[in-house]
Amino acid sequence: MTEDIHTPSAVYALAASPNYAEDGICFAACRSGLFRSEDRGESWQYAYGSLNLEAPLATLAVAVSPDFVSDQSVFAGAPGGILRSVNGGADWNVAMLPSPPPLVSTLVISPNFARDGVLLAGSMEDGVFRSAYRGVHWSRW
Repeated sequence: MTEDIHTPSAVYALAASPNYAEDGICFAACRSGLFRSEDRGESWQYAYGSLNLEAPLATLAVAVSPDFVSDQSVFAGAPGGILRSVNGGADWNVAMLPSPPPLVSTLVISPNFARDGVLLAGSMEDGVFRSAYRGVHWSRW
């Protein structure tokens, strides 16, 4: 059975805009990828469209910047790497993590992200990774 990459499946994590009460934006990390809602979860759109994937990219973690209203930064954890968007999930850059490819299961963003640019990524078996570069570069921590 082939899974449709444009249909939400098992949800692993949710993240909402800090301005959720006004903008209604939230993200769902799913077995079939990352999905975005702009209407408080009433409807969902596939967020990885710009990546032109041919198969689902399991996404286990998602985090939204505390300054999402101004910086539009969203991060998603997938097997072997972390995806970063600075335009609310429209386009993505991928940062591959050191081998062996870790399974990123959680993401945490510093409350002072606007100033320090620090993120942490927890993995299933390979420990914690840290970025002090707004998710562009990562290292074991």
